[in-house]
Amino acid sequence: MAREDIEIRARRAYEHARLGLGMRAAIPALFLGLGGVVLHQGALWCAIVCASLCLAVIAFVWRGGAWARPVGPAIAVGLIPLAAPLCTRALAPICVGDSCVSTCLVACCAAGLIAGGIFAARFTPQKREGWLAAATLLGLTGSIGCACAGVPGLVGMLLGALAGAMPAGVWARGQASN
Repeated sequence: MAREDIEIRARRAYEHARLGLGMRAAIPALFLGLGGVVLHQGALWCAIVCASLCLAVIAFVWRGGAWARPVGPAIAVGLIPLAAPLCTRALAPICVGDSCVSTCLVACCAAGLIAGGIFAARFTPQKREGWLAAATLLGLTGSIGCACAGVPGLVGMLLGALAGAMPAGVWARGQASN
């Protein structure tokens, strides 16, 4: 065998192993998504988000390095906005004056802000890629739970998470320019 053939086979085996690692890492995300599909009436939306989450986990782990490091912590922090609306579904709407708001919507916004704050306080990626991967995974994980509040709940959760995590993103941007 020629040296080039050996190098090609070795590279192919390496990439195949990285892909397998990414697929194994996506198994918890698959179970989170399946749980969301079972608990929500918008099963199609949850299935789409679950598929996106699994593909993102596979891609980030396959890519490795700064992309792969935040996979576990970001999904763990994303459990906050995933679980909060599920816990509040049995509560009545919150009414102030003549205006009533779903508790799911309030829970999504609050949980997004809390998750973003925890993300910023506990996880400071060294590179911009890590911050982008973590923000993507946090948003997708939280979106599974916040589907109960519809688009306003998803937007509220994402804006809350971005507001809470913004200091980490600014810090990562400053580090990338150095």
